[in-house]
Amino acid sequence: MLQAILQTAFNVNRVDTTVPTITCPAAQTLVLNAACAGVLADYTSLATVADNCTATGALTVTQSPVAGSAVSGVGTTVVTLTVTDASSNTASCTFNVNRVDTTVPTITCPAAQTLVLNATCAGVLADYTSLATVADNCTATGALTVTQSPVAGSAVSGVGTTVVTLTVTDASSNTASCTFNVNRVDTTVPTITCPAAQTLVLNAACTGVLADYTSLATVADNCTATGALTVTQSPAAGTAVSGVGTTVVTLTVTDASGNSANCTFNVNRVDTTYQPSLVQLHRHLF
Repeated sequence: MLQAILQTAFNVNRVDTTVPTITCPAAQTLVLNAACAGVLADYTSLATVADNCTATGALTVTQSPVAGSAVSGVGTTVVTLTVTDASSNTASCTFNVNRVDTTVPTITCPAAQTLVLNATCAGVLADYTSLATVADNCTATGALTVTQSPVAGSAVSGVGTTVVTLTVTDASSNTASCTFNVNRVDTTVPTITCPAAQTLVLNAACTGVLADYTSLATVADNCTATGALTVTQSPAAGTAVSGVGTTVVTLTVTDASGNSANCTFNVNRVDTTYQPSLVQLHRHLF
């Protein structure tokens, strides 16, 4: 009897269980906008992928958070890229997206300030940083740093203008500056000492004119050199006077800043002309 030989057929399924490989890009930078916000780019094309069975072009790369996701504030977003082959094997990698602020803060300086000089025509600059108006897209106003140049406490002297620069710096070291004037002013009045009483000898008509007494005044000032001080007289030199008596003269000193002071003294009008008496005239005639 012929032995029957039975044959059976079965499938051998070739399967791929090897995960693909993926290498993420280096850290990426996302520059935030004026509102300190931005959206994630599509970074999938930056991945380097390979697989044992699936052609590179047929591998699928996905991203989390997805491209277009809104982010805000300076910091770091961790992005995960996942590669999937045709057999649904997957592998992932991560990299950082650094959210950076490159927008400079804003600063508005105060209007011109006034520094009143002291009795030695000197002064020190105040701290003007609190007078600046500042803002930033990412850093809270209270966290912004404002510096001043020349620094508060710097010595200055003489009437004139000092230009002060204020600089604001945000948490990302972005800076902006503005300038304003500090006007150094002199409000100290000069000093003046009048001469002692003067004598004006009247002429034969019992009249005379006042001299120029301005050079007799002793003057000084904190900011204006003595030679630059102006001294005026009232009544003015050359004013006609008559009769025995006293004229009060006022001398006024004015410095380069328009500050003034005055003093007064007497000009005694005297008669030294000889006038013979009637008896003497009679004796002379007879």
